[in-house]
Amino acid sequence: MYCRRRRRRWLRLAGFVLTAVVVLLYVLERTLRPSLEAVIRHTIQIRATEAINRAILERVAGSVRYEDLYLVRTNQ
Repeated sequence: MYCRRRRRRWLRLAGFVLTAVVVLLYVLERTLRPSLEAVIRHTIQIRATEAINRAILERVAGSVRYEDLYLVRTNQ
């Protein structure tokens, strides 16, 4: 009989700990999600900008000269 009580106590404790862990993970997920989504969105924007800049540099670097980008006019 003592062994059954002991086992029940451990099962209750394990159930409580498991429930507490699940609730804690749920609360963390709900509170951290907006921040994580903002960080991910920002990271994606940075990588997309870098990819666009890299593509432009590859395309422009070989065919455009520096002199083609500006026009100097002087007064008399």
